[in-house]
Amino acid sequence: MVRHTPGTQTNTTGLCAASERFHSVCAELREALSREQQAQTLIQEQSERLHALQLQVDTHDAQQTDTQSSLSRTTQEVSRKERSLRILGKHLSEVQREKKQVEEKLQRAEQELSHAHRQQEAVISCVKAAEKRCTQVRDGLVQSQRSVAVQPRPLLEPLELSGAESIMGAAEVAACQL
Repeated sequence: MVRHTPGTQTNTTGLCAASERFHSVCAELREALSREQQAQTLIQEQSERLHALQLQVDTHDAQQTDTQSSLSRTTQEVSRKERSLRILGKHLSEVQREKKQVEEKLQRAEQELSHAHRQQEAVISCVKAAEKRCTQVRDGLVQSQRSVAVQPRPLLEPLELSGAESIMGAAEVAACQL
């Protein structure tokens, strides 16, 4: 049997209390260490998430820059094409105006050609009538030389044209139409 003296019991109780306190502090330190490790893990996860988000932002910025650059190039191309269209529109208007002028000149030339053709036909008709008349006169002269007839043939007198005939054409044309 161990004898306990009043002073030993306080020592033992103090040792127990110190041991309990030591274990309590160790438990608190283990919990603090565990919380620190959890905090470090969370910080690492958040850092990785932040890095991933930064990569997404950088990618988005690069895409946006590319899009802006592409939009700028497209806008410039559209402006060039609009200028080209305006120039082509002016050229087209000029060509259409020239085409209209050429068509008008062609129509006038066709009308003049038609008029010249009618005049040519009239001259041909007049020449044929004159040839016919010359043939008649020649035949008449030939017959009069052969004939014993005493009466000479009368000479033709110049035609007198009425007002309507003089308006319709020259005297030569009217004479050819007799």
